[in-house]
Amino acid sequence: EETLAMMLDMVSQPPSATLLLVLITGCVALCKQRTQLLPRVVAALCDLQRRLRARTLGLPPHQLANAQQSLRSSLLSLLKLPAMRSADSSLAASEMELASALRALGATEQLKQFYKQIGAELPGEGPQEGLDAGVDGGKGDG
Repeated sequence: EETLAMMLDMVSQPPSATLLLVLITGCVALCKQRTQLLPRVVAALCDLQRRLRARTLGLPPHQLANAQQSLRSSLLSLLKLPAMRSADSSLAASEMELASALRALGATEQLKQFYKQIGAELPGEGPQEGLDAGVDGGKGDG
């Protein structure tokens, strides 16, 4: 609990891009071992996504891109945890938050593929799906 609190505090204002990458990976590893930590970690990592997007951490462009890629990969791995599809309402909210953050990180296609693979509907899609496809013309950059 103390380790997680310290890590989440450092994620909010990382001293370096390298440490940020280590913290992201460490938080995800803790969640894989203790799924009850998912809501706190998801909230912190989704907040990090918003700050990276707003460029408030002062990272140079190449480090920003690396941090975003690491975060995208980490958020996808959290989403794929079986615990995310439990009946727990706090995890349902975390799943929505993850989906939103992943869309903002440009991982919409990965989200669609994952939900198609598990036979579930992408959170927050429904009638919005056509609108999302219209924004980027339904094409992915890869």
